[in-house]
Amino acid sequence: MISHEDKKNKTFKVIDKITDKEVEGAFVLIPEYDSAARVALSAYAEATNKPKIARWLRAWLREIHMRRTEQKENRNKKRVLPTGGGW
Repeated sequence: MISHEDKKNKTFKVIDKITDKEVEGAFVLIPEYDSAARVALSAYAEATNKPKIARWLRAWLREIHMRRTEQKENRNKKRVLPTGGGW
């Protein structure tokens, strides 16, 4: 999960796990917070000829959708005002 500070900064260093060197020309998608990133990942899952990657991306997008739905439901619960004149 990306921290609030990382989202605000929007500067990421991408490191190749094999060479341990910075990857030039890379960019980072943050689908948890960016609807365009979710659309791009969904399109990639549809277009790739690598079924394992497609399944992984679809599962990840489902997890993100469930988390976002749960967060919205929790925010909506907090907005409910008490009734009965007790406030």
